[in-house]
Amino acid sequence: MRANGAKSLRRTLLLASLGSLALACAHPYFTASDAPRGDALRTLQVLPLNFEFAPPSEWLEGIARVQALVQSRLEASGHSVRPVPMRTVLELWSSALREVGGVTAAVDPFQEPRYRQARVLLAERLLADGDADAVVMPTLVPRTAEIEGRTLLWDGVKRKLEVESVDATVDRKYTQTPNARVASLRISVFDRKGELLFERLRGLEPLVWIRVERGHYRVEDRTKLFQDEALLSDEVRTAFEPFLVAPTP
Repeated sequence: MRANGAKSLRRTLLLASLGSLALACAHPYFTASDAPRGDALRTLQVLPLNFEFAPPSEWLEGIARVQALVQSRLEASGHSVRPVPMRTVLELWSSALREVGGVTAAVDPFQEPRYRQARVLLAERLLADGDADAVVMPTLVPRTAEIEGRTLLWDGVKRKLEVESVDATVDRKYTQTPNARVASLRISVFDRKGELLFERLRGLEPLVWIRVERGHYRVEDRTKLFQDEALLSDEVRTAFEPFLVAPTP
């Protein structure tokens, strides 16, 4: 696939990544009723994070860090981990999208059933040749969190909303936004038949902070994202549970 084509494809699929997150319903995770224990799947193909869309440039360092933590988590569980090159994934993903008829349409900008079918086709084709037991698809995704006071609630976590006041006379009861942009890690695991074995969203950290001045607030983008290695490691570990049990110290 040519570089320009790959970039265009990944930009287009930003909608797919956002729309697909309807999976976060009343349950914190999905596990197929007949799914084997995660430790029974000895050899795993692991896809590069965010193959589905081109992430913001300020995410790139964090994506590399989370990718390494995902691999370390699986290796700590005794799995044989086989990373799949981005070019290979994009070529197969493009083919799967063409086969399902694309994931966008004139009336509905995102076709979730097609998106999910494309993921099934991708898993089947990745695992068709070779002896890997399953494929792991990790994605760092934008989400929306509810605000309670100065606490953000989303995808199983609570995080403090950073607030900075440049006016000492401002009361703490400032006007708040109804929600805030945050980031989560989505883990999806497919078997050789393309069956979804496990899927979970786990919150990572806020993407914004609040600046209060003269009785008004302004939402600002955070610039140093995904720097806390200990926090990221803990959330990556949790994102795989209960499919994988925590490794013994």
